[in-house]
Amino acid sequence: MKKKVFIIVIILLSALCIFRIYKVNSGLKKEIVQVYPKGEAVQVGKNFFKSSIEDMDGYEVTVIDSEIIPTNKFLESHGEDPSVIDSDFDYIYSIRILVKNKYNQFMGEKGIDFREYVLQGTDYMLTMDSIAYKLANIKMDGQTKMSLNIDDVGMEFTLTYDISTELYTSLEKIEQDPPKLVICQYPEKKMLMTK
Repeated sequence: MKKKVFIIVIILLSALCIFRIYKVNSGLKKEIVQVYPKGEAVQVGKNFFKSSIEDMDGYEVTVIDSEIIPTNKFLESHGEDPSVIDSDFDYIYSIRILVKNKYNQFMGEKGIDFREYVLQGTDYMLTMDSIAYKLANIKMDGQTKMSLNIDDVGMEFTLTYDISTELYTSLEKIEQDPPKLVICQYPEKKMLMTK
């Protein structure tokens, strides 16, 4: 008799647990994905990457241009030794962007962290190379977090992403399916075309 009660209790608890998991997961809101053409100024809005306290509201991002550069050529053009960047990465995806602070009042406190910006293709993702970023943005001295004064001029940045054709994806794949720059993740995922 005790064995039957124990089995019934286990079945009821399992059913309750499954029901609770279903209720929690079915109530989640999916992000809205928006894709913008290259050259269009896009407001970040009240969107964020990890936490709603990031407060990038008021910032506007525009992709100016992009290019794929062999890593050695990129390093040579910045006067660096090719051994500075891991030899697994044979190309750098370089993107010039313009960032403006239109109305964010938290200058010096909150702003944008470029380490959160990724390049996303249909079935691949590229992450920022901090060494190449530091070389391409000498005035920033490697700082990826920044806050701008409110103005209409803004500031240009060059974002640099590693491409490993041996480990991750081919150059042909990237050229056929150019990645999009993700500037925020939730509740709206905003992606800017790079080509």
